[in-house]
Amino acid sequence: MDNGATGTPVKKRKRDQVVLTDDMKFIYDPLDTDFNAIRLLTLLSEDTNSVHCTLEHVSLINPPDYVALSYCWGDPAVTKYIKINGIAVQVTSNLEYALRHLRTKGYSRLWVDAVCINQQDKTERSQQLLWMGSIYRRAKEVIAWTGEDIDMAIDFINRLNGLEESKSALLTVIDSHIGEVAAFLEFIARPYWRRVWIIQELALAKHVTIHCGRLEISWSVLNASIRKFDNRSGNSEIINMRNLVEFKDDAAHNRPVNFLEALGRSSAALSTEPRDKVFALLGLVYDSALYIPVPNYKQSIRDICISMTISAMSTTASLDIIPVLAPFSDRSLLPSWCPNWFALDKSSRQIGYLLRKSPIISRWGERFCDHGDRIPHQSTVGTKAKFTVAKDVLNNDFVRLNGFFLDHIATIIHSHIGNGKDISVAADPALLGTLETNPYATEARLVTIIARSLACGDFVFESYEDYLRDFYKYWGESCQDSWFLTATDVTDDYKHARRWVRAAGSLLIQGRSVKEWINRHPFDAGFVERCQEYAKHRAAANIVTYLAMAKSEGVAFMSTRGGYVGWAYNGAEPGDSIYLLAGCSVPVILRPRVAGGYTILGYAHVQGVMDGQIMKLQLKSHETGGIREGNWVDLDIY
Repeated sequence: MDNGATGTPVKKRKRDQVVLTDDMKFIYDPLDTDFNAIRLLTLLSEDTNSVHCTLEHVSLINPPDYVALSYCWGDPAVTKYIKINGIAVQVTSNLEYALRHLRTKGYSRLWVDAVCINQQDKTERSQQLLWMGSIYRRAKEVIAWTGEDIDMAIDFINRLNGLEESKSALLTVIDSHIGEVAAFLEFIARPYWRRVWIIQELALAKHVTIHCGRLEISWSVLNASIRKFDNRSGNSEIINMRNLVEFKDDAAHNRPVNFLEALGRSSAALSTEPRDKVFALLGLVYDSALYIPVPNYKQSIRDICISMTISAMSTTASLDIIPVLAPFSDRSLLPSWCPNWFALDKSSRQIGYLLRKSPIISRWGERFCDHGDRIPHQSTVGTKAKFTVAKDVLNNDFVRLNGFFLDHIATIIHSHIGNGKDISVAADPALLGTLETNPYATEARLVTIIARSLACGDFVFESYEDYLRDFYKYWGESCQDSWFLTATDVTDDYKHARRWVRAAGSLLIQGRSVKEWINRHPFDAGFVERCQEYAKHRAAANIVTYLAMAKSEGVAFMSTRGGYVGWAYNGAEPGDSIYLLAGCSVPVILRPRVAGGYTILGYAHVQGVMDGQIMKLQLKSHETGGIREGNWVDLDIY
């Protein structure tokens, strides 16, 4: 096909001084940004094995017809030569192969990012990034080049597309075409589908054609096949493809997507340039300017992260991002209060909490609004976020927050220990509480609180007393290893749970170990007989499930000096402080710095605090003229 219609020509400006590689320095004239200029590549139909093409400047205001290429650059060390304006230029082999293929298909005028943007000019890259969405929207067609042929994968996609909407029919096809299924999974596991830029390139396109070597299919065919494929096994590649489908559906129906949601859905996407993990999403979201007003490849990742964090706290009027998101990213070169927005690969639950779409840990505190969103925790209900960002005399960035001291962590048992270490309870003897320091008022209430914590909030035991008794029966037997030794399916999670439960029995809560609290709960003989077999099977499944959740979510079971129990960020240790921050829905864990101030470790889930109980007591004390120990203070977090 020939897509060579005329458009608005653009005058070339005087060449700027830009550092270019030897084979590229004669190709690029500066783009005229006043006319929204871009470059287009025209393939020449010369009868030769090599690729010859030209570059021209056109205005994006009224461009000629062109096709945009969406592809994976490939290994930069494996290159071939093409000729641009008569000059030999090195490009990756994957791009050279795609250009030769498209030439045989009759394509002429293309937009190809690696060639049409001067990749050596960071100013131009930043400027062209602002127009990337328009470039793909205005393209007559977007070609998704996925690489070499894989015939059986395309056969399976077409087979699924023609399949009736029936689970039995799908299972029949899968069972009878094992080779095609394997080829299909290999196809969607190709690096192309993990490239972060393709999210925007495919989502904004008017028409997408997917090329797999000499074969091609439409996006609608692939879309239908992905929707039909059964993914009960949780295949990560299928999940990734469904995220791409969802992004494209959102764009097609003009559904607004906010930045945090896009970041969560694209967390598994990859990029060579770390800034692209964020920059590639800006054209898809409605609130991009709140986080990054102008993308700039010259700006350091540290400065971008700090700027984004300040913007996020200001626009959301909440400090939740600090304890909820920052600990689950690589902060090695950042202040402890600042998330690394470019490395949030394992933060889907935390982002879900910020979006009010998932609980912060497992099912704790799940309450819903009328429109379906979850109600966040309210540990500091009635307070407003207050913060100031500054630098100290050593030029270190810190944020000053308003905090209320709750307690010190006294004992803790981590849900995951690496490097072959055994699981054990860590404790500070000087901080161990007694029965006289019970914030839950009665022993009966404490028994319920311990059960609810160990069950990760799965049950409100106050409403299910029988289940409370069952749970303690299960936990008591688990301490004796009875159901672990009779379990028939001893998975890694079972082994982990066995080690964890053995160690947890010695964790002290208000002067008694967990095992002692369990043994204090009364059971009648008939109840024990009735539950014996049930305990051996369902108990194992339940406790293993709870501990597997805690392990995957990076939290540790703990008790405090004042008698509180709950879960804390896995990096916490005895002696660390738990504070409530004004404008933050969850308690935070802080550690003093030798040089002054604090570092923030993460969040905590403290039973009896999450719904604002402390704030309500403060308000009541104030109204009655009473005085409650502890005051709001300024905290400098580094």
